[in-house]
Amino acid sequence: MTSENVAEHEAVEAAAAVSAKAVDDQLIDELVTRAQAEGLQLYAQQCSELYTAGGFAAVRRTAQAGLDQVGPTAVLYRWLGLAHAAEDEDDHDAAAERAYQQGLASAPDDLGLLVCYLELCLRADAFDYPARAGRVATLRARIDELAPARSPEREHVDDALSWAGRGYWDDLVAAAGRGELRQAESAELSDRVASALRTGSTGTDSSTAAGEDRSRQQVGRRGRNLTKHMPTWGGA
Repeated sequence: MTSENVAEHEAVEAAAAVSAKAVDDQLIDELVTRAQAEGLQLYAQQCSELYTAGGFAAVRRTAQAGLDQVGPTAVLYRWLGLAHAAEDEDDHDAAAERAYQQGLASAPDDLGLLVCYLELCLRADAFDYPARAGRVATLRARIDELAPARSPEREHVDDALSWAGRGYWDDLVAAAGRGELRQAESAELSDRVASALRTGSTGTDSSTAAGEDRSRQQVGRRGRNLTKHMPTWGGA
């Protein structure tokens, strides 16, 4: 083999090696992307289940672990912010705002982040947190640009705005309504237990039965009265 043939052969082998490396790199990138997507889905599902169960601290740990492993993603920043905001404390509200801002830095058009951030700003006291409260108009305008009419996001915003517009007396009536509901449920449960005990025992006089009947009637009246005081505004 001449020196020219050797050089040509080496050039072909080098080109083949470069091509093979490029293919390997592409496959590796695809595998990493797939693993990240699957990991993101797993973390998001765990956050959803924990949030539903009321484990807000666990949601925050899970979301942060996902961000550390997968990298900046809107859905995990959203869960992180929601789990802070759910605590309804000033320091957690500040942490929620940081999470939403970090998420929007990497995904500025994510409607989920925008809506969650809007809800947080709607909750802010304009006197204590003027900057946060002042972002409502900007966020609302951006959401209106991105969310089509009658979309779930737009409806969520309308509900949040309605919720934010209620006054002191609306809050008072809502709290009273929740208290009446808990009392009615407790009375109904006690009535069921008493009825079960009466059915399983002997010698129960008619006055006891009459008293339990009156208790059932009172529970029914509470329930009917409660419906008149239930708030008509949407919840966030």
